[in-house]
Amino acid sequence: MNLAKAKRKIISMFRLGKHSLNLDLIKRCAICPQDSKHADETRLDAAIDWLKRAQDISNCGGVPAGYSLTKGWLPLYPETTGYIIQTFAVCAKILERSDLLERAFKMGDWEISIQFPNGAIPGGWGINSYPIVFNTGQVVLGWNTLFSITGERRFIDAAKRACDWLIDMIDEDGCWWKHTYHNVPHAYNSRVAWALLQTNELCGEDKYKNAAKKNIEWVLENIIDHGYFKYMSFENEKPFTHNIAYTISGLVESIPYLPELEARILDAIIQPCDILFDKYLEKSRDRKEPKMLPARFDPHWNSYDRFSCLTGNVQFAQIFYALSKMTGKEKYRQAADALVEGVKTTQSINNQNPTIRGAIAGSFPIFGKYLRFTFPNWATKFFIDALLEKMFDKGISLKDFKSCQSSKAKI
Repeated sequence: MNLAKAKRKIISMFRLGKHSLNLDLIKRCAICPQDSKHADETRLDAAIDWLKRAQDISNCGGVPAGYSLTKGWLPLYPETTGYIIQTFAVCAKILERSDLLERAFKMGDWEISIQFPNGAIPGGWGINSYPIVFNTGQVVLGWNTLFSITGERRFIDAAKRACDWLIDMIDEDGCWWKHTYHNVPHAYNSRVAWALLQTNELCGEDKYKNAAKKNIEWVLENIIDHGYFKYMSFENEKPFTHNIAYTISGLVESIPYLPELEARILDAIIQPCDILFDKYLEKSRDRKEPKMLPARFDPHWNSYDRFSCLTGNVQFAQIFYALSKMTGKEKYRQAADALVEGVKTTQSINNQNPTIRGAIAGSFPIFGKYLRFTFPNWATKFFIDALLEKMFDKGISLKDFKSCQSSKAKI
């Protein structure tokens, strides 16, 4: 697809005026990108700066869901603000950036200000009147990070209130059926289990660990042929790589807290990762185009998509980095590096538009079906996480790198 055709397609799909389009954006996001060879440090700084600009737009500490070329800045997003706290805290530690830690505190305090009396966090974009399990768990990850750094009780108290609500909502089978997105169960709530396990580690209340273990076991019991997890999608459709990586990352992060399940978890995550590696990464190793996974997969790990979910790519890069450490297999690190390199080529560094510069889009091409024409904050957040893994891998464990949990304080 050439530039002129891409521009006509975008205008016809979204009825944007020509003044709204940017040639550099179309070149990088609508047709085959070309790596401009910017250093990883430059890309990391640009991505961090974009998240800073997004937070500054809110003027309250929270972070908008992203920037849409058709709608402008989107409403605040409590869920993703919660785990951006983790990213800024890690950046502050690794890069010695105290300004980022101050921003993380503002995010954490904003989350406390919108927490429901029952402990839950509002679901969806904006400050809504309904709670969602997954969103609540992701904010707990942020509060736990801040408590582990500062020991300040307001963060762990908020996390405990949230976790008490989470364990009240979990069913006997270990699944959350109530207060879930689209009112269906989700395997990716394994990341909520991770938040419960963190909280137990920090305050020593086994009720959180017991509930988390039940959920992880439920996820492991719902694996079908070819290592495919049931209930990964948002609703009853093929899951995006974003959903799949959410599910697997929750399992990966649970391993240090549940050593008795380590063998089962590793078996469960290695099979799908090996399939994706063999079918979509190893076969294309000799090709010169950037490496990207297709956006969605059916239960046989087949995909007919002609676009990629960029968030899922960098999330899978983190999973492959983790597998490289756990198994000692270099192929996983090579896969992770390839995915990071692919997403790097879509990041615009020189764009004069500050709403775009440094951000990662939802899809490549940008008119793909995952958040069309949008730069979601979580795509840039996970890109930063993956870049940090790539740049500072040696001597840093995954657990420390993700959550900065050096504190073992008991409440």
